[in-house]
Amino acid sequence: MVVNLHGPSDVHTPTPGPNPRLTSIEDTAYVLQSACPEVLLEWASPDGYPWGIHANSSRMNLPYQLERFAGDADTPCLWVRSMTCTGLAGTAQAKCAPCRSVKVGRILETRAQSAAAHNPYQYLTHSQLVDALWEMTAEKNEQTLKNLNMARKVSRSTSRMSDQKRLIMAIATSDSPRLNSLMRVAIKQRTLTAVCFQLGRKR
Repeated sequence: MVVNLHGPSDVHTPTPGPNPRLTSIEDTAYVLQSACPEVLLEWASPDGYPWGIHANSSRMNLPYQLERFAGDADTPCLWVRSMTCTGLAGTAQAKCAPCRSVKVGRILETRAQSAAAHNPYQYLTHSQLVDALWEMTAEKNEQTLKNLNMARKVSRSTSRMSDQKRLIMAIATSDSPRLNSLMRVAIKQRTLTAVCFQLGRKR
C-alpha cells in the first residue's frame, strides 16, 4: 500500500533547467542538479509509527514532514522531506543537505518502543493507544460497579433510617402494650423491618 500524503499542489519542487544568464560551464553544472527526492526515514521500532505527532507538526517542532507511506502499521516505510528542503539535490549528492540530515530522534523512537504512563497521546503508536483505551475502559467499568454498590448501600441505610424514625414515633405515642409487642418481635427477628411491618398492619 502506498499513500501520497500530499495533494498535487501541496509540495512545489523546483524543476531544474538552464538559465540563460549563466555561462556554459555554470549552466552545465546547473543541469546536472536534480530535484531533491523524498528521504526514506529509518524507523527501527516494530511497534508502529506515532502518527499523532503530525497533527500539529509546527508545535511539535518536527524537522520533517511526511510525503509518502508504504507497508503497514508494523513495518512502515516512510518517505519524508526536510522542513527546510531546498528542492534541488547537489551535483554530487542524491539529496539536498537539509534532507540528508533528517533523522528520527532517539527519544521519539524510545517512546514508540516502550511508552511511559505519562506520555502525551500524540507520542503513542496505534497499539499503545489501543492498550490505553482498554485500560481506561476497564477503570471506567470498575468505577461504575463501585458506584452501583455504593448506591445500594446508601439505599439500605436510608431504609434503616426510615425504620428507626417510625420506631421513634411509635415510642413517642407512649403506646406501651403496642411498643412491647413490637420490640419482642424485633428482638426475635433481630430486625426493625418486622417492627415496621407490624406498625403498618396495626394502623
